[in-house]
Amino acid sequence: MIVLQATELLYLKQSQLEHMAGEKAAAQLHLEREQAAARVESIGRREATERASVSYATADYDVVPMDSLGGAYQKLANNQRVGDVVKAGAR
Repeated sequence: MIVLQATELLYLKQSQLEHMAGEKAAAQLHLEREQAAARVESIGRREATERASVSYATADYDVVPMDSLGGAYQKLANNQRVGDVVKAGAR
């Protein structure tokens, strides 16, 4: 009788341990997936920030090529009054 109770208790304890191990593995997998998603999102934000950045910094000063200003540069360069000066300054 005592052996039967001990066997049942051991079986119950083993079942609990296996259940807890499964829950732990599921939680670990969930955390790894969240971490991977956060890493991808972080990389995406960093790339978007780098693309949006127009600054080409050096140690002493910042130089921004006029061509990188896009539409604003084109509008000034095509202006009849200041176009030649803007083009000369861009060289």
